[in-house]
Amino acid sequence: VINTFLNEDRPSMLGNGKTIFFASQDHNSMGGYDIFRSDLQSSGNWEVPVNLGYPLNDTGDNILFMPETDGKAGYISVADDDDGYGGMDIYRVTFK
Repeated sequence: VINTFLNEDRPSMLGNGKTIFFASQDHNSMGGYDIFRSDLQSSGNWEVPVNLGYPLNDTGDNILFMPETDGKAGYISVADDDDGYGGMDIYRVTFK
């Protein structure tokens, strides 16, 4: 369920061993790579990956998301030339 005929990259597992975040070019990505989440079911199978959506993902390559321990927040690097710093910046995101 996780691996496809395209590329998957940068897996990050929560400490619970049951939630994985990863980048994929497939799984209905918005364009390029997108960040996805999948949870391990009690049967031992992974759920169908869920695209974390916009604004975390966009039409570019969104490859690296590092979740915090509880998975309710994390860090992502984003191309952002408009803020006066470098071409890629790190942002903290939280989920509702």
